Amino acid sequence: MLQIARDHRESAPDIINRVNAGDDTRFLARSIVLLWYLGSWYRPEDLESTSTPGARALILSEVISAKAYTQGLVWQIAQAHPMGYSNLQFGYWSREPVDPNEKSPLGFITATLP
Repeated sequence: MLQIARDHRESAPDIINRVNAGDDTRFLARSIVLLWYLGSWYRPEDLESTSTPGARALILSEVISAKAYTQGLVWQIAQAHPMGYSNLQFGYWSREPVDPNEKSPLGFITATLP
């Protein structure tokens, strides 16, 4: 898979269109991307069996670790955190949110308590 990426450094659609990878490689790549984003492992065989158009099924997954789940890319993209976990200071929810685009030495929390 790494060799495929090295050989086709164009944009993602170019890679998809130019690479004639087998189903095994495609569904393994999909499982790895889901692992990065969600912190859970989806078996490539399960993804392949539900890939037909119109097929709807529960795809079982296994959370790799608590850290993999809480550090998944999906939380960074959503600018959120998983339920029951936050790396912010206790009580952060009682303060007004800060615009993440503003430069603040405190990050996502404000300096004053309500």
